Amino acid sequence: MSMFFDLCDAMGLKIKDECNKAIGFCRMTICYETSRGDDYGLREPMKLLANERRRLGY
Repeated sequence: MSMFFDLCDAMGLKIKDECNKAIGFCRMTICYETSRGDDYGLREPMKLLANERRRLGY
């Protein structure tokens, strides 16, 4: 993410306007940070169950 801001500074562009147009990304895409916690305790049992009860043909 800092590389994005460094590029904008080097080019003398405002992040909100011109820089977003220059690289083709929305500012919020670059700055996004997930707020989800780690759900490892839920994922592993689901993987085991999915391997045990495979369904084919979909």
